[in-house]
Amino acid sequence: MVFDDEEAVATLIGLAMVTSGVDGAHPGRLDDAARRAFGRIDQLLPTSLRPKVRALRGSLETSLQPVPTTDPGTLVTIAQAAQRHQVVTFDYRSASGVGSVRRVEPYRHVLRFLRWYLLGWDLDRADWRVFRVDRIDAPRITGTPFPPRELPADSAEEYLRTAMRGDRREVVVTIDAAGETVADVFTWQDCTIESLAPDRTRLTVWIESPQWLILKLAQLDADFTVAAPEPFRDWCRTFAARLAASMEDH
Repeated sequence: MVFDDEEAVATLIGLAMVTSGVDGAHPGRLDDAARRAFGRIDQLLPTSLRPKVRALRGSLETSLQPVPTTDPGTLVTIAQAAQRHQVVTFDYRSASGVGSVRRVEPYRHVLRFLRWYLLGWDLDRADWRVFRVDRIDAPRITGTPFPPRELPADSAEEYLRTAMRGDRREVVVTIDAAGETVADVFTWQDCTIESLAPDRTRLTVWIESPQWLILKLAQLDADFTVAAPEPFRDWCRTFAARLAASMEDH
């Protein structure tokens, strides 16, 4: 493996990130393969890089996240079907545990919040569908070709984000804090963060309840302005009046 210093470091850190996702109920999956590679990657590198990579590996420790892991073979099989533009069939288990056999034109794998998703055209439902890869079993490439379809979004990741929002509501808030500070509070949330100035940030977030967002904003300890939507602005006015009333002497 002919890597330069930066490429070797990036590879090692990438493996460390994959090992942070663990599911004890299914050993021997993607995280286990990454853990084995992480433990011996220096043996495959040029001699001059081995001491540096060995030192970096010895200094790294990841916090384990209990997430469903994925079979590497499933990822590879579906990727091959997508590359060849061939229909794939697989057994699928829904979130409620209901099993079915699906026939899909695979489009992309998407990694989001340490979970792998497959976006593809479901032939039996005649529509785009998102599948959790850890719920897919026994994928089979049929050899049946299909012409690539135009995705109704700019990217697979954007389509996935939209599909997962369901009935959540979009709220736009301008916050007097740095983008990095806002990102620390809204880690793992469905949001976009735009830096307007060193200490001013526009947050667009999709929420289920206004109470949740108010608690998050309170953690920032910074001034903010709710730009939209108007129903959320009205809710904030009512809540602010309730807080003010609670401070009055009785």
